[in-house]
Amino acid sequence: MERQIEDLVANPQKHFDNPQDVLLAGDLADDVKRRILESWKLDAARLAESTAENMAGGEESDLREVSKALTQL
Repeated sequence: MERQIEDLVANPQKHFDNPQDVLLAGDLADDVKRRILESWKLDAARLAESTAENMAGGEESDLREVSKALTQL
């Protein structure tokens, strides 16, 4: 189970369609959800920074949605 959690934390976008799905995952403890969302937020912040520097391929950042989900948690 710990290995699966680490994969969820390392690759949240691979396992969840959007940040709200993390909140709805009834089989995860709140501390695990927070770790997943914090990881997602870090990825989104990096993407937003790259986009601002014209280094991204046009991907949309999830930063606002992840921050909203963290606030709800």
